[in-house]
Amino acid sequence: MLLRRRRRLLALVLMAGLLCGGVLGFAQGVRLHQAQQVALGSQGLMHITALSDGVQGEFGVSCTAHVQVEGSGRSFTAKVAFPSGSKLPFYGERFAGYGSISELSQDRASWGWQRGIAANVTLRTCENVTLQGPGAALLSFRERAVRALTEPLRGDSGLAAAIACGWRADLPESVYRQFQVSGLAHVVAVSGAHLSIVAALVASILGALRFPKPISVSVQIALLAAYLALTAMPASAIRATLMTLAGMTSWTARRRASSLSALGCCIAVMLALDAQAALSSSFALSVLATLGIVVFGGLTNSWLKACMGWLPAFVREALALTFASSVLATPFSAALFSQLPLAAPLANIATAPLFGPVCAAGIIGAVACASLPSPDIVASLACGGASLLLKVVQACASIPYASIPVIGPSSVALLAGFAVACVLWLRWPKPDSRSVYRLLTVTGVVVAFAFALLKLPIAYGGSEIVALDVGQGDAILIRSGGRSVLVDTGNQDALLRQALARHRVTRLDALVVTHPDDDHMGSLASLQGVVQVDRVLLARDGLACSCESCGKLRREAESLVGKDRVAGLSQGDKLRLGDFDFTCVWPVSFKDEGGNGDSLCFTVDTDFDRDGNREWRSLLVGDAEHEEVAEMLSAGLIEGVDVYKVGHHGSKNALTQDQAAKLSPRVSLCSVGARNRYGHPAASTVEALERAGSAVVRTDEHGDVACRFAKDHISVKTLR
Repeated sequence: MLLRRRRRLLALVLMAGLLCGGVLGFAQGVRLHQAQQVALGSQGLMHITALSDGVQGEFGVSCTAHVQVEGSGRSFTAKVAFPSGSKLPFYGERFAGYGSISELSQDRASWGWQRGIAANVTLRTCENVTLQGPGAALLSFRERAVRALTEPLRGDSGLAAAIACGWRADLPESVYRQFQVSGLAHVVAVSGAHLSIVAALVASILGALRFPKPISVSVQIALLAAYLALTAMPASAIRATLMTLAGMTSWTARRRASSLSALGCCIAVMLALDAQAALSSSFALSVLATLGIVVFGGLTNSWLKACMGWLPAFVREALALTFASSVLATPFSAALFSQLPLAAPLANIATAPLFGPVCAAGIIGAVACASLPSPDIVASLACGGASLLLKVVQACASIPYASIPVIGPSSVALLAGFAVACVLWLRWPKPDSRSVYRLLTVTGVVVAFAFALLKLPIAYGGSEIVALDVGQGDAILIRSGGRSVLVDTGNQDALLRQALARHRVTRLDALVVTHPDDDHMGSLASLQGVVQVDRVLLARDGLACSCESCGKLRREAESLVGKDRVAGLSQGDKLRLGDFDFTCVWPVSFKDEGGNGDSLCFTVDTDFDRDGNREWRSLLVGDAEHEEVAEMLSAGLIEGVDVYKVGHHGSKNALTQDQAAKLSPRVSLCSVGARNRYGHPAASTVEALERAGSAVVRTDEHGDVACRFAKDHISVKTLR
């Protein structure tokens, strides 16, 4: 239509499409609101069908599920928590039980909206319901394949099951994080892009063996069908298969216009059938990856063929599709995960020759494992290839600055991806040796320059203490003289990375964890490969504490920096950071197994002229409350301060009115999540501090709060 200049007709078609999309979106919104009303007004026996594989969380086993309350005649989607000791449910399993239904908390409302989840369900009792017919056979088939690949784990950390069956329950979070850091998160997702790569690999091999085209297409379709069976046909797998078929259209027909139309039809049909997909980040990534393959797959392959003809055909095609799929998806993925994987180009080059064979072998091996009475040998072979792929990914993730924290709205990331795609399309290099050398030279210079910048310390021309907005948790950034220390990490990985990106932090001289509560150290492991950390400092007694939480903290700290760079602090220890002098004032010894009462507490003195007389004093107390503050005051360890990090997020037990008067802080920093379920900060604590003449500044209301120190004044700057 554009070529024939029928612009009015094109505009009408576009308006009609947008109108249909809007109607579908509003209809989905109405449906979700109705489902919330039905859910909160329901009670009785619940019939539950798992819509996702179960996950083992801090509070037990849970999954997303379709819930129908007996006698109500209506149903809804919910986040279902199973009773203690329950086994992980498989997608499609059915249960019956009694429990309570509750509204999603305010901080989880948007998360639920994006997934169509209307409520929380907490089961008191639960019984497995036996399935009959084809569905039961399909679930049994998948369960046998998963068990064969994961029991026992064969050195691949559950990677083969994640790739071939979409089963990620046995894939450790630390391993998944390595895939994210190296820019390969799509490898362990149910993705149309990697199915396209596998289909292209099979087509290439069969073509080299001179199989007729009908046989080749039949084998590819059989492979896709096997993948659907292994994943039990969730919506994401069906979407991925449709996307793959669109990609295959491009690869076989070599006609860009037809393949774009096919992809557009796939997207329209899937959104019409399920408007919730419009809010799904996995759907968006799958669309962007497949669009990249459609537009750039053939171009990239022809370029590689002309410049690197010595590579085997299947390697060239795997590289071409891998690079093509990342053109549009990478910016959106960076915004989604709040990190930009700088190692992604190298990681894609290193894994491209492996991924196609490993994925194909995994799918074929999983089918064989589910069909054979003794699948150990086949499972070992399938997992062996996945182990090799895992080692390559781990090597890429261990590269310094493999990923850096970034922040940016998804809409901007989408526009950036399309802008890059347009530039590449218009300025695509000619496939000759001169272009190869030019591209390699430019890439080398850009990479060297980027790494040189990252190696330089961030030049911050002052001294500041910043309470980072990381939700309901603590993360205090302290900077002076071009050096940085982070005290605690909160427990929301993306929020922490976004906060560090806002302040352009890619390296920390030290990370201090006050105590092993999740809201203070939950995101410690997420810094691996994203922010370079020189050392981790913990309470000295925590290094020998035998409790589970202290053990977890030690393991994650050692995984982040190595055992020899984890050190303990005790009362009286001192640290210097630029113009700041830290003194550890608490604990004397552990009395609470690393709990709130054992939080590391510091005074932070500022002495700009180094004459021995401080200009300002700050107090950081983690989750220590009035009992610990009373002991520190009575021992003379603390006195009046200028800046006070309010203990335990401002709980009612944080400090008394008398203690607030004795501390008399000018500024009180309160790290707290918006509309949190604990009621933090307590009105009594805020009132006590304000009566003592303190300005109380909260991260839930003001965002990041920075206290910047000069010799004669303290300035407070907020994000909002």
